[in-house]
Amino acid sequence: MRRLTAVLAVVAALSMGLSADVVHLRDGTTREGRIVSQTEDVVVLEVATGTVKARVTINRADIDRIEVKPTQQQLLEAEYNKRLHNVDPADANAVVALAKWCTSKNLFDRAEQLLEKLAGQGGRDFVRAKLALADMEYNRKRFAQAKRHLKEVLDKYPNDLDAKLLRALIEDDERRAVERLLADAVEQFNRGNFERALTKAESFHDRATSEQARALLGKAAFPDGMKFEEFVAESRLRTPCRFCKGGIEPCAACKGKQQDADGLPCAVCGGTGRVVCERCGGTGVNFGNAPEWEFPELVRALERRTTGDGEQLDKIIKTLSGKPKEDEVVAAAAKAELLTMRTLRWLGELERLAEKKPGITTRAVSDERRAVEKDFRDICVRLGEHFGKKVATTWRKVEAAEAGYLSQDALVRAARQDAARALYFYDRTRLGKKQPYPPTVEPKVAELRPLVANLDKIIDHNRKLLKAYDLAVRHYRRGNLQATLTVLVDLVNHAAKLDLEYLSTKVQKEFHGTLREMMAGCRFELGKEKGKFGDTTEYERPAFVKKLISEADGAAGLAHNGYERMLRYRDRGMRTRVPTSLVRETRNYAKDARQWYRAVFEVPYPLRASKRKEIEDQIEYMTKIINHCNRWYIGGTPTPGPPPR
Repeated sequence: MRRLTAVLAVVAALSMGLSADVVHLRDGTTREGRIVSQTEDVVVLEVATGTVKARVTINRADIDRIEVKPTQQQLLEAEYNKRLHNVDPADANAVVALAKWCTSKNLFDRAEQLLEKLAGQGGRDFVRAKLALADMEYNRKRFAQAKRHLKEVLDKYPNDLDAKLLRALIEDDERRAVERLLADAVEQFNRGNFERALTKAESFHDRATSEQARALLGKAAFPDGMKFEEFVAESRLRTPCRFCKGGIEPCAACKGKQQDADGLPCAVCGGTGRVVCERCGGTGVNFGNAPEWEFPELVRALERRTTGDGEQLDKIIKTLSGKPKEDEVVAAAAKAELLTMRTLRWLGELERLAEKKPGITTRAVSDERRAVEKDFRDICVRLGEHFGKKVATTWRKVEAAEAGYLSQDALVRAARQDAARALYFYDRTRLGKKQPYPPTVEPKVAELRPLVANLDKIIDHNRKLLKAYDLAVRHYRRGNLQATLTVLVDLVNHAAKLDLEYLSTKVQKEFHGTLREMMAGCRFELGKEKGKFGDTTEYERPAFVKKLISEADGAAGLAHNGYERMLRYRDRGMRTRVPTSLVRETRNYAKDARQWYRAVFEVPYPLRASKRKEIEDQIEYMTKIINHCNRWYIGGTPTPGPPPR
């Protein structure tokens, strides 16, 4: 119950202004709001103030009773009916007073009904009622409706002074309103709020009379010396698209990341992460529906934009026809499609306006569209060829290098990126997925696709190797040697020799040891714990054998030192005083050394005869030390007689 009270306290302030249902709780408190739903178990109450609303659920068990109160609207209607009952319909003053009360309570429909009924009585009641209606509409800023009521009065009583004064007041307010609209339109345009500027300019055109328009437009200072119609057209053609920025939006397939889920360049956007907005056709403009009076200047503005974008396309063609630099090609690739789609959209709008109003433009739009499509196809062919040559050049470098694909992952990915762009522009020559490739493009696409498939395979293989390496490093840092060794064994079995050399270089930079040494170290530490080292891979065997010999030599040296100390005790006649811990440590070191020397012979790795003889001698010596330690102490009790030397 306390929790319910706390929740309701948060929204208690919101319920202060709401006159609706009252929920009486068992704790003695009440909550007011509107019941939006209720079941056998709960009641959902909505409380609100202004535009802020909140809903709270109350358990039936916590409710004592529910009091349904009339809403504010119902109270007003009841008060209106009460007042209406006391008003004489023939008393114009009383009716007008009741209408003003209705207006103050926003009961405009009731006020209009009262006054229209009063106007029907004719005579001065008609004038009183129509003037009251005009005044009500004037206060609501509905100037057209107010002027309609005044016109009805002046048609019957042309010399009515009150009607004339109110009409003059309305016309003055109208003039100020349209003057303010025009000033606001120019201000919003200068601020870059073109959509608002367009809305206000169109509203000015619709509301201003011809005399007002002539007077105000003669004094208006539009940007860049434009006329009003030019101003409206420019506002429309600069109103930004709501779905993109400058005609470009992030690719929906890769979400602007330039790569798909497998880490390959996105095929939809050609690995750029951006696509031309389909909603605005790359114009970056929200056209909307222009009224017919805007058509002439809108057509001229569209023609200017079409010509400008066409000139930029011509420059791109001229640049690509020569020997362009790489940055020029990249810039051309970024702009070509956007300019083409934008130009086609401008032409499409021209066609639409020409259909609505024939003869409004003299341009052959269909011919221009075909010319633009042809130019774009030529640009795409040149860009496809450029990036296709880059792919071939990069691939030759990769094959010529005496290194694995993993060490050249950046080059391979660069080649794949260029291949994605080449295919992207070749696909654009189709001007639609259902159309075939041009005859000159199809063999180039057929030649490029196998190379792309090979690059994809290499990138995927490199990605898996690097992922496995990163996983092994994470396990190694956490001390999980078994998981590290498992991942590394799998990696070694799937990686080429040159790739392993590259990974070994990475290990050396991070851990000051090679990949072989990492595997050997993991296997040795695990073998020490389990007493068995398991099968080794061919890749790690040299380092593992070296590790075994090194560790065995270290243990053998410690065993030899311990044994020498034991003999010094004996030589001084202090054999029984040799510390038990010294004997045990010496024996354990000798056992470890012997085990590790023997493990060397279990590894299928070729040893020199001299090294093999040296290890065999060490095994024999460690066995001797172990036997002497066992005879020296058994269970902590001295054995009779000195051990043999």
